Amino acid sequence: MYKINISQAFQRLEGAYAPNMIKSYYADVKHFVDWSVDHEVSPFPLSDTELNRYVKSMQFTHRYSTILRKLVAIKKVNELLYTIVQDIWFILSTCLVLIFYFFLPVL
Repeated sequence: MYKINISQAFQRLEGAYAPNMIKSYYADVKHFVDWSVDHEVSPFPLSDTELNRYVKSMQFTHRYSTILRKLVAIKKVNELLYTIVQDIWFILSTCLVLIFYFFLPVL
């Protein structure tokens, strides 16, 4: 139902983290995305309500440390996905400013 492409976020992690850490992050985020799809909610951007439901769904089946690790991975990917959107808006706004500054006076 919800098609999420998290590969861009994980490409940004390459080189910044050890390969095993990236694999672990990927597995944790995939678990969250799969859970979100099963519950028919959008995984990203993060919602407090859905994240709370996700944690509650694991409270009896996962250790506290595992839940915490999953939350750290989900938070990191959410930040990276949000930063990608921010970068696009920054680039677009910069282009618009340059267009107005350099080309509008000529017209």
